[in-house]
Amino acid sequence: MGEVNPEMVIIARESRGYSQSALAQELGIPQGKLSKIETGTIKTPNDVLSNLTATLSYPEEFFFQRGRIYPGISYHRKRKSIAQKELYYIDANTNIRRMHFEKLIKNIEYPDIKIPKLRIDEENMSAENIALAVRRLWLMPKGPADNITDYIENAGCIIIHCDFGTRMMDGLSICSPAMPPMMFINKNLTGDRLRFTIAHELGHIVMHDYPTLTMEDEANKFAAEFLMPENDIYYELENITIDRLVSLKIRWKVSMQALLYRAASLETITERSKQYLWMRMGQSGYRTHEPIEIELEKPSLYKEIIDTYLDSMDYTLDDLCQLLCIHEDEFHKMYSETSGLRLIKKSNDHKYN
Repeated sequence: MGEVNPEMVIIARESRGYSQSALAQELGIPQGKLSKIETGTIKTPNDVLSNLTATLSYPEEFFFQRGRIYPGISYHRKRKSIAQKELYYIDANTNIRRMHFEKLIKNIEYPDIKIPKLRIDEENMSAENIALAVRRLWLMPKGPADNITDYIENAGCIIIHCDFGTRMMDGLSICSPAMPPMMFINKNLTGDRLRFTIAHELGHIVMHDYPTLTMEDEANKFAAEFLMPENDIYYELENITIDRLVSLKIRWKVSMQALLYRAASLETITERSKQYLWMRMGQSGYRTHEPIEIELEKPSLYKEIIDTYLDSMDYTLDDLCQLLCIHEDEFHKMYSETSGLRLIKKSNDHKYN
């Protein structure tokens, strides 16, 4: 199988939430030795590899993959509140899924990518104009978008709901060379916040190749226009009341807070009115728990890819786990819940329906 890939040792460790010192202690080796293994200074001894597989619950094949860690462009609530260890955990787990996806699409006919690359500084394009351009490209009707997950997946972007292990991260996207874009969304979000996060990440994919100081604001403006186009919602945001925000939330499938900010940005209400309504929402407890739950949009493209292997390409679950270099319980944990797959047992074989 060749030599152990040091980067896969790092990914495996961080995906399980271990610091280098903690894992070294668990393995019964000096931290310096583990550091040398992770930097490629020394080869991984066979006894250490055996302990790594047992401690981190990955098959040996996992550590021989030629994987790389790609940074994701992320949208999160409180950047300063999220611990570096949590960021490492999220980056490692999303990159493992990215490597799975790279393997899976090699053997199937993947749909054409219909996500444009547009820049704010090109031809005086604003984030709002770019959002409208994407809507026109995808032939989206005026008014509220019924299911933006469907539109984005039909354009070739993979969306996966994940457990980030923290509420401080809403979502992130990865665009790696020669690969369709991928979005990873915190599965614990409410339906309205999930939609805004997906639209925000779409803004990153369309507009940004690298981080900038203004990228978060630009992605927020993109998301607001994509979900609530000015020409379609402007007059609905006049004479706003709390009850009106509730009814608009149902219609537009965005949060009351997003609607209030949209009204303020479009100047259909005064700053004084905005502050008053914001205060009323706080008094009613709506800043943390809004009335009316918006149904969660569920991605399906990844399920279709997995089903292609299991149903059309005659892969067993064991075959698929060997391809992805994970154990069966890991596969079930990573993909059954998020893609809607249901595990059943037939005779001695595992199949998914």
